[in-house]
Amino acid sequence: MEKFCIKYTGHERAARKILLRLKIKPVDDLALMSAPEIEQAINARFDALECGENWLLVPKEKQAEFQALVTWVAR
Repeated sequence: MEKFCIKYTGHERAARKILLRLKIKPVDDLALMSAPEIEQAINARFDALECGENWLLVPKEKQAEFQALVTWVAR
């Protein structure tokens, strides 16, 4: 697995929404967090897979189930 990293503004915006929606971080904390802190919070909770310019985030506790469901095609 890779580490989630913010490459575009949309990545940061989406990551902040995920942290808020899942109640990982409160609004007051999110407002003051830097991009590296957002990345760290996402990476603490999720395993990340880069798909082109986008990211697939799998909750760490669901990783075994995810691996059982997917088939990887590599070049």
